[in-house]
Amino acid sequence: MPDAPINLWNLGRVRVLTALTEAPRLSRTDLVARTGLARATVGSVVYDLIGAGIVAEIPDAAPVGRTGRPPQLLALRPDAAYAVGLDIGHDHVRAMVTDLAGTSCWDSTEPLDVDDAPRSALNLAVRLVDTAIADTGVPRDRVLGIGLGIACPVDADRGELHAENIMPSWVGTRPADELAERTGFATRIINDADAGVLAERRFGAAQDCANVVYL
Repeated sequence: MPDAPINLWNLGRVRVLTALTEAPRLSRTDLVARTGLARATVGSVVYDLIGAGIVAEIPDAAPVGRTGRPPQLLALRPDAAYAVGLDIGHDHVRAMVTDLAGTSCWDSTEPLDVDDAPRSALNLAVRLVDTAIADTGVPRDRVLGIGLGIACPVDADRGELHAENIMPSWVGTRPADELAERTGFATRIINDADAGVLAERRFGAAQDCANVVYL
């Protein structure tokens, strides 16, 4: 089984990176507890991520009265990568760029009657993405991809839209595939309500909840 060590190594990287996206700063001891990985594995993964410029060490501020060397905390480097977000609603197209920490670097919305104009909406989306990259100066090779939220049910397996009574002109289209081809960025699509609950779980009222109902 020659591929097993590589798969386990990748799993370790995913667990460490996931933990660091859920908490702004963690020690190596924290990472061991959160990931369930062995201390040696965490140490090796962290060393690799620091060398790749994805994670940085940050000295912890020592509380008053404490002596000795403060522990080294770990955090994602915000400028290590970026992501583009697109929101196609019924009356607008919005684009954002965020850094690896989720901080917004660029945000613009343009009004558009989207429901019967898939071609115009996608053209506008491509233009906004190009403008965002140009305005921010983010290197294209540091863009992880595009996340597209759309106000229409999405076939998760095929990426097709299929809601005749909501956005009839979009039925059967695959916006993510077209955006990926036109922008050169990997693109994933999700229904806007699903995106909303994920945002609440990651950034909002449900950060400390294991189970969430979104209304």
